[in-house]
Amino acid sequence: IFSHQVLEHVQNYEQAVSEMRRVLAKDGFCLHIFPPRTSLFEGHTNVPFGALINSPAYYKFWAKLGIRTNNQRELNSKEVAQHNYNYVKQNTNYLPEGELVKVFSKHFAKIDFVEGLYLKYRIQPVGGLIYRLPGVAWGIRTFVSRAILLRV
Repeated sequence: IFSHQVLEHVQNYEQAVSEMRRVLAKDGFCLHIFPPRTSLFEGHTNVPFGALINSPAYYKFWAKLGIRTNNQRELNSKEVAQHNYNYVKQNTNYLPEGELVKVFSKHFAKIDFVEGLYLKYRIQPVGGLIYRLPGVAWGIRTFVSRAILLRV
């Protein structure tokens, strides 16, 4: 099972992960790539740390500074702030790493964070050069993207 930019929209992780395990072949695996809660920019709103700091005042601040998605260019700052706050609140669910591990470990025996390998093969040629440097995989996992490999 492969997902890319999907898990941040799952509202009931327990149900979704249980179903993944149920339909997975005995020798199968899951690879999920999705943004972390501490992502530098919330990808649906472009708001810095918008998944981590989710308050109306915070979204209003960034909207007043002109932070918008491409389809929000014609909206005023109040409309942008309200839309972004509501979207993140109602349509995303960024679980902290510990909660992810807790849910996944109920259904899978092996859980590996593979951001280093994701970086190596996804972002060429730079990724191939820096993926083994100390702290690089942690930085990617913390501020850019999670890559989780699950096996039975």
